[in-house]
Amino acid sequence: MRLRTVAAASVLALLSARCATMSNGPAQRIHVDSVPSGSTVQTSDCGPGSTATATTPATISVSRRATQCRLYFTKPGFAVHTINMNRRIARDEAGRPAVFGQWCAECDSAEMILMSWAYALILVPSLAVDYATGAMYELDPPRTVVQLRPSPP
Repeated sequence: MRLRTVAAASVLALLSARCATMSNGPAQRIHVDSVPSGSTVQTSDCGPGSTATATTPATISVSRRATQCRLYFTKPGFAVHTINMNRRIARDEAGRPAVFGQWCAECDSAEMILMSWAYALILVPSLAVDYATGAMYELDPPRTVVQLRPSPP
């Protein structure tokens, strides 16, 4: 009976393992706006496939693998405003391994080892793909509204 419980918990853990590549994808959409609107946004070092330029308000696409992504807001008569994007592990992915521990709170060490191996068969390849594609990351801030300041005379 106890082995059936462990097997059922293992299957449930395997089915719940989620690949960020499927849910997030390798690109992230960032909403950009400015006051006044109509400024040009240029991306720098935001990875392959990222939006090169856009006019606010807009939604741009940037690579989740980018580590030095910057957004430059320009408009005639106004000073250039720069936003440095920060890459971090996506919030929905940071807690993924914790789910496993909730289903086996009363397992003995042999059962934990069995479940760990079963879960690792899905988790390790999933993390490898997510890391390679950058899908396990997100760039922050996901929404940006900048206040442009007039250029000095």
